[in-house]
Amino acid sequence: MYHVETSPSLKQSLYSICPYGLLMAPVIMGVMITLCSRDFFIKRHFPGALWGHDKIPDALWALACASFPLGGCFGTLIATYMISSRGRKTTHLWMIFIGLSCMAFYALSYIIKSFILFTICRFGQGISSGGLMNVGLVYLFELIPSKRHKIVSLTVQPLINLGMLISSLFSLDIITKKFWIVTSIPIVVVIILCLLITMFLPESPIFVYQKSKDAQKTKFIYKKLRYGNEELANIEFDKIANRQSLEQQRSLSVLDLLKDKSMTGPVVVSTLIAVFQQLSGINIVIFYVSEFIVAAGFDQIDLGILIIFIVCFIGSVIFTFITPHVGSKQIMISGFTGMSISFGMAYTLYHISNIPLLTIILLSLYLFWFQSGPGPKPWTIFQETFPPEYQSAAQGFLTLSNWVSNFLMTALFPFVLSKIGFHSICLFAIVNMIFAIILALLMVESKGKYYTQVIQLYKDRFPFSLRK
Repeated sequence: MYHVETSPSLKQSLYSICPYGLLMAPVIMGVMITLCSRDFFIKRHFPGALWGHDKIPDALWALACASFPLGGCFGTLIATYMISSRGRKTTHLWMIFIGLSCMAFYALSYIIKSFILFTICRFGQGISSGGLMNVGLVYLFELIPSKRHKIVSLTVQPLINLGMLISSLFSLDIITKKFWIVTSIPIVVVIILCLLITMFLPESPIFVYQKSKDAQKTKFIYKKLRYGNEELANIEFDKIANRQSLEQQRSLSVLDLLKDKSMTGPVVVSTLIAVFQQLSGINIVIFYVSEFIVAAGFDQIDLGILIIFIVCFIGSVIFTFITPHVGSKQIMISGFTGMSISFGMAYTLYHISNIPLLTIILLSLYLFWFQSGPGPKPWTIFQETFPPEYQSAAQGFLTLSNWVSNFLMTALFPFVLSKIGFHSICLFAIVNMIFAIILALLMVESKGKYYTQVIQLYKDRFPFSLRK
């Protein structure tokens, strides 16, 4: 019997391809976000926490929903600290471990019918999702060739939507019925796959060089990641070794980023983009999608959810091909404008002649336009706006800003919804148009420009920006 070894070319291919498995992070977040879309059954599953009610009171349900983005805030902070001290791979593994542990306790909360444990698990799932989105994207972009960064960044939003679509499929009544725990099956499978891929991957060569200054070790990692091509490995190594100063050879902190006056313009506008994504109402629509479907008069809630997320996913795929040919500024303005018009039409139709299916389609169009720029840009704008030494810090700060906004919206919106109901659609229509106008005035077009050119344009636009 002969022992057949795996050919070197196959090993090299695996090392070169596996980094793209880190794109499971957005899929994980997408599934996590919509994990509780069967809220009608979940609210009625925990009799021990109801104090005489037949379902979870709205205030407690709002707390459970808000615990997810609150966990995302903490996950981002933890990952931002660990990513520079413990490394990309170790941080990623810890976030996966937290996610798997929370899914185990999530199943336990279903079995013992503990709403307190359910809420704690949603908080932990937020930690895992926030941390994975932070460290996962930084880790990914440091492993793959820089020429692939742009096209890979375009896949982030479609993959988030793929996760939501998978979750909505598992949420169909024909599959779950009242057994809502079934919706957790896809997330467990994806997290385990992500764990296996991460264990196979090397540490980021950029982190290795920052910590050890070991050129040979760094080149060896790059060679493994570039199909064994030593020439490509040397080119990649030169990009990180030939920085102009020692300061540029290390990852600067969030505090360094905020203190650098030359970064004022990029920080202000990028933060607005991250915050506007949540203030646009996106996760309110997702978290309370069943409420909007009922308000629209559509009887089949599960089918309505599926229609909305199918349109959402289709939009993300379409805009993946359109966005490279359109500037970031133009696509952001178009996105917020389209979202505003979709909400405005849905609100008008609801009051003039409520046709449930047409109202659902218009709500779907809101999510369709979200995929153009407002959805993907907050996760990847650090790549085109900030210099390499600031990218890790910028990603952490922008992700944190996004999660904080998400938490505030999720925690406060139920009280707004109880007061104005479907009129909140009109409010979001107005807000999104305001966002489009603000970005038209402040944002710099980055298409076809190097980050140094983008920074200079922001300096010209923000006269109070000074050099370091």
